[in-house]
Amino acid sequence: YSSSGLEDVTVGGLRLQLLEPLKTIRLSFTDRHLNFDLIWQGFHDVFDMREAMGDLPEDVAKGHYEQSGTLKGRIVFGARVIDVDGYAFRDHSWGGRNWEGVQRWKTAVGQFGAEFAYAAGEILLPNVDVSYLGLMYDGHKTTRIRQASVEVDSESRPAQGRVTLEALDGKFTKIE
Repeated sequence: YSSSGLEDVTVGGLRLQLLEPLKTIRLSFTDRHLNFDLIWQGFHDVFDMREAMGDLPEDVAKGHYEQSGTLKGRIVFGARVIDVDGYAFRDHSWGGRNWEGVQRWKTAVGQFGAEFAYAAGEILLPNVDVSYLGLMYDGHKTTRIRQASVEVDSESRPAQGRVTLEALDGKFTKIE
């Protein structure tokens, strides 16, 4: 890690502070009606999703990290105070994107405490077999997935579905 000058950035009242590189971020905001002070903390190392994208062209997603974690703090909206203590997911992408040829992009993300988390994607491009990407975290290690199936009851307004993940070691996990 090297200093980029972006460890503490404020834009229009939103402040992002990098407390621990690739691990802990403080997010705060203040205006007349809304303010919040939140700490996001990853519970596994960032996962290089670009590495997991296999034969997808680089212009579909040049750089892309994902990470499961926790979010804690407080949100104040007018007179309403909301204490936050839950799980959160970080998807950090950069670089240009060319999604013109993407015919289908289905993703699913799930967190079940610090014991299990996943992110899975199924992408279809012309002249390319379906590409799969994703990760599974079992509370100890992060594993790249070989294949993912994301099925939903409605493409436009999904309410329920099923995700089937196959890890590189051949282990299957199904989530409904």
